[in-house]
Amino acid sequence: MIGAGVAGMECAITLANAGMRQVVLVEGGTTVGGHVARIAQLPGLGEWRRLVAYRDRQLAQLDAVEVVVSTTLGSGDVLDRKAEVVVVATGAYWSQDGVSHLTHEPLDGARAGHVLTPDALAEGRRPEGDNLLVYDCEGYFMGAAMAELLAVERPDARIRLVTPFPVVGPFLDLTFEADTARRRLHALDVQTITGSEVRAIAAHSCELWRFDQQEEIPAAGVVLVTSRRSHDDLYRELRNDPDRLAQAGIEELHAIGDCASPRHIAESIFDGHRIARAIGGTDSNGFIRDLRIVTGRPAEAIERADSQIAPSAV
Repeated sequence: MIGAGVAGMECAITLANAGMRQVVLVEGGTTVGGHVARIAQLPGLGEWRRLVAYRDRQLAQLDAVEVVVSTTLGSGDVLDRKAEVVVVATGAYWSQDGVSHLTHEPLDGARAGHVLTPDALAEGRRPEGDNLLVYDCEGYFMGAAMAELLAVERPDARIRLVTPFPVVGPFLDLTFEADTARRRLHALDVQTITGSEVRAIAAHSCELWRFDQQEEIPAAGVVLVTSRRSHDDLYRELRNDPDRLAQAGIEELHAIGDCASPRHIAESIFDGHRIARAIGGTDSNGFIRDLRIVTGRPAEAIERADSQIAPSAV
């Protein structure tokens, strides 16, 4: 198991509970938790630490699981370990080029030195200047969290949150977090500019477009919350050499969570659990519909499903 984010942790726990005799969970960072552990350090999101803490406690109670931190594995290292099953859960990163669902094209000026991503802020870097702009194309919590972080740390600066959505963080409405997040931004005097697209970044300003109207606004520092991409180089390198996998005795190779494709945290956790139950091809409980689609044997799947239904429940 490569990567100890919540998807990798969930997968390791589920495998151990299912009877896997040895599970080695390898993490390149100094602690487990990955993306979620970094999110929990943002203003207002500390409660999310429970997603890591709960699984960390579960791992500590499982003798079959060995957790190894501060260790980065290359494809050769993975092959040398002679594991029967390899699961890659190496997560994702925020795009520096400004590509989003709007244009699918790099944003002019996105790679300038004064333009950062949430990953850069997590590493301790900060934009400089009195006018700071956060461009949010994700529409969930990260854009609002970045603006709030800058506003808390730089009360003297002018913080603007620009988003192409009609409201700040529309997906927060689905998790009942929207009102709280928007109230915090208002209390911190963060200016929100909705329904607007950033099309170019200059040294001290950004070019905004709204309803085909162009506007230049000052921005000495910019944080791009536009899109994420999978850290899947290791998985692709292993997948593209099946002969070496076979020689190393690796029978199964899987990518899970954000490594498979960037997704919401709940989906990453579910993916780790699902793959763990599918490893070996023996346990389909709870995923019979998936089994029917993947195996192409609906009659067998239906027969197995019927056998699991108690007579009193029919």
